[in-house]
Amino acid sequence: MRWSLIRLELGLLKTDRASIVVMVVFALLVAWASWHGGQRVEKRRALDDGALSAAKARLDKAIADGVSAEVAGRDAVRPVALLSPRPLSGVVDRQAGPTRVEATAAPLLEAQARDALDAEARAAGPLDLLFVVIQLLPLVAIALGYDILSGDRERGTLTLLMSQPLRLRDLLLAKAVARLVALGAIGAVASMVALFSGAVTVSAVDGWSDLVWMGALLGLWMAFWFAAALAVNAWGKTSSGNALALTTLWLVLVVVGPGLLRSGVEAAYPPPSRVELATAARDAASRSEEALEAIEGDHRDGKEAPRSGMDAGKAAAERELRAQLAPLKQGFEEALDRQQSMIDTLRVLSPALTTSEALVALAGEDVARRRGWLARVEQWHTDLRAYFAKERERSGPPRLNEMPRFEPYADAAEGIGGRLWVDLATLLLWTLMALAIAGMGLRREMGRLT
Repeated sequence: MRWSLIRLELGLLKTDRASIVVMVVFALLVAWASWHGGQRVEKRRALDDGALSAAKARLDKAIADGVSAEVAGRDAVRPVALLSPRPLSGVVDRQAGPTRVEATAAPLLEAQARDALDAEARAAGPLDLLFVVIQLLPLVAIALGYDILSGDRERGTLTLLMSQPLRLRDLLLAKAVARLVALGAIGAVASMVALFSGAVTVSAVDGWSDLVWMGALLGLWMAFWFAAALAVNAWGKTSSGNALALTTLWLVLVVVGPGLLRSGVEAAYPPPSRVELATAARDAASRSEEALEAIEGDHRDGKEAPRSGMDAGKAAAERELRAQLAPLKQGFEEALDRQQSMIDTLRVLSPALTTSEALVALAGEDVARRRGWLARVEQWHTDLRAYFAKERERSGPPRLNEMPRFEPYADAAEGIGGRLWVDLATLLLWTLMALAIAGMGLRREMGRLT
């Protein structure tokens, strides 16, 4: 009986022009966001390849020119560390910081601060796939489900349907499941567009598992909104009232709630000014550069001017630079960590925030993954400094082919699997709560009909 009802509802949806138009428009938006995400990932990969090629060309030129370890360590070589895109990187257009860093005297903090400013400027609501599924998908579910029960009540067909050998609960579940299946089919077609566009790549490491995680998250996200539609229909009276109630719920859970949570967290744990961080990093690097030139002379043309105590002076200048930047850097990172920790704790209060944060983590654009990469980059910088210090002490040209290399970093954030299970459980709990409220309303409705 239930499957027959679902097939019947699917057939009725095919004849509902308004529903077809809504789903087609949504599918086009998903396809466009997927294509745009794929183009963005391809551009990022091209820039990464270009940076690697330029670094290799600089290394080959330095070896051919026979530059000293001093010149190579300053700016002649500049090897590159890359943060590779994850399989779902095309889903999210909200990078939390740099993805490429050149190893020069002290580039890391300056690059991090500069790119943080760029990321902040870009975070004004890009129309990426994340925006479409978090902000717009609930509106599609509302458009399809606001009159699941009230429509039959207003048309006078509910009493006639209840005279048949079926239960009201089965009827409404069939209506909701049919709409969920129809919207899921649209999502599946759009997912194929994402695969072909490059927004999602399953050939990479963890590609298929990440895609399954995303499917499970979005499935529960859709299920919650249809469960909410059932709850509002069970307790509401008119279709217009149901639409207003569901739209208000969307505003609270998707727009206002997450915004208030993020604003509250930022107010409670304000990081140092990004402008101050970037300015201080550039000023400190400039002062260090002047000090180094005073100690070493100008090596930009590959000329040498050895001086007594040059290595000790250089090391002192580099230590002074790191000492100047360390407090700002530590304060900035600690504030971001506190912010992210609080958001991770409070995200259970909003199914939208739960889904959004989970998809950002799957896409590899979360703060935790970026911090892991930066920690590895800092260790690489330490190894490079030690390598060039050792090469300066030996006679003969530097052995640049033995220079420490940065291995490609494509790992997800540590512990992401456990975090995603928590997110799925949270979405399931929200859905069950909505279904429980719907069940109480349906019992009241059945009492009224009988």
